[in-house]
Amino acid sequence: MPTREWQPIESAPNDIELLVYSPRWGAIIALHSEEDDAWLSRMQVPVSLGDEDQPTHWQDLPAPPGAKPAPG
Repeated sequence: MPTREWQPIESAPNDIELLVYSPRWGAIIALHSEEDDAWLSRMQVPVSLGDEDQPTHWQDLPAPPGAKPAPG
């Protein structure tokens, strides 16, 4: 079941794009790379987020417009 509420970043899954909240950037799309042990942002180009950019919370990305809701 998709997570629609903000969750602590420590509970975020690895290697999947999520909506994360960074105090510096606000809500952005990023993923935590288990291989690199780093958060990678999808802002313009994939880049590693620096110490001051680290996200504090996450939630699943919403479905795109017109998408059928996920079962459950």
